[in-house]
Amino acid sequence: MVGEIVDVLSYIREEIRPDNLGKFYVNYYAKLGPGIANFLGAGEKQAAAEFHQFYEIAIQIDQSSDIQIGEDFYQLCRNQFCIISQGIYHCLQGISYSNRPAKILWISVTSEIVRTGYSIYSKDGKNKVYGTDLYIPGNFIVGEICAEQALKRRGSEEAVTSYIKAFLSLLLQKMSFSSESPGHVWMNAVVFELQRYIKERIHESLSLNDLSDYVSLSPNYLSKLFKQVTGETITAYTQNMKIARSIEYLSDPTISLSEIAAQLGFYDQFHFSKVFKAYTGLAPSRYRKAHSSHFPPLSRVGAPLDVDA
Repeated sequence: MVGEIVDVLSYIREEIRPDNLGKFYVNYYAKLGPGIANFLGAGEKQAAAEFHQFYEIAIQIDQSSDIQIGEDFYQLCRNQFCIISQGIYHCLQGISYSNRPAKILWISVTSEIVRTGYSIYSKDGKNKVYGTDLYIPGNFIVGEICAEQALKRRGSEEAVTSYIKAFLSLLLQKMSFSSESPGHVWMNAVVFELQRYIKERIHESLSLNDLSDYVSLSPNYLSKLFKQVTGETITAYTQNMKIARSIEYLSDPTISLSEIAAQLGFYDQFHFSKVFKAYTGLAPSRYRKAHSSHFPPLSRVGAPLDVDA
């Protein structure tokens, strides 16, 4: 079970790109009308239609399923997911299982927690076998994904991809599994502490030696350990956090690009612009201009990257 979840989440995080976003995020582009229900098996509902005042994500871990979101129908296959906005009726319509059961990781994203539930579907019905509550800034991240999806302006695919990668990284980092060995528990604890340290000092320019000194491990071993646990390098993780924070700062037109660069520990404005464009596909000034009409107030953004239990 644990290996399947990690494999799928890691695969999506590593492979998803702006140019293949719809391959993984099935309801980003696709919009299949009610007629599709005739061959998606909509007559065999797996659950009653429901809606919530929070975001919900379904990630297909194995086999496939059919889901109705509002008036539209989508098919989820392994390594694919859909995001259901707040207050939208949805229903799991059909499940495909042959010699293996179908498996879905359900994620409920509220303003306070991210609640995960791992469900297995077979001819005998539904069986929830795993679930945990995670204290991560999921509501902000998923909210930004849905906002970008609704607008679909230039640069939206890049922004959504960055947010998805950041969200999946948080999931992989924070999900705790009861089957972990003591060695895995220690490794996760070290990485968790390092991530907290980086987020608390996101405005600083931390070197690998600074980080290795903090956790009392050699730089080489720490790099390997971090990559083994999270699937990404320390540099990639740090840059993802800085880009996510810089997008918040860009929502405030009174903060100049040079100030953002200084506040986030970049060498200068040029360095910040180069890294930002590499991650989002747009220069910070163009991103700010393209999204200025729908940025949330900065008071709503707050400091989500510092939220930890």
